[in-house]
This record gives sequence, structure tokens and C-alpha cells, in this order.
Amino acid sequence: MDLDLKGKRALVTGASAGLGAAAAMALAAEGVEVTINSRDKSRLATAADKIHSATGVKPQALDGDLSDESDLVSI
Repeated sequence: MDLDLKGKRALVTGASAGLGAAAAMALAAEGVEVTINSRDKSRLATAADKIHSATGVKPQALDGDLSDESDLVSI
């Protein structure tokens, strides 16, 4: 399905597994430049690799807890 999203950008939080990972994968498959976020750096890297392998889109991965102000500074 073409949702006319190619070239758009999206931030997907909770993207290391479950619905967040599925949403990031679907957006990448549509040609969206995806930035993925999760607190778990290793799971986030695995999700990024899966997205890249499946879609050819290499997502930007930002690890950190968006509810922690000190993590927001690094993001």
C-alpha cells in the first residue's frame, strides 16, 4: 500500500519491540526516514538492524528515557 509518505520523517518511541517496532518497520517500508527510540540500547540496535535489513532504510537510533530530563539532553 502506498500511503504517500516517502521522504517524510517520523520519530517512533518504544521502538525496540512490539507495536513500536512494527510501526517503525511499516513506516520505513513506506520510505519514511525513521528515528527510533527506546531505553534499551542493545534491543534498539537489534531493531534498527532488522528495519535496515527488511526495508533498506537505515533508521537513526536514539537510546534514552524520554521521561528522564538528563536523557533528553543527550537526545
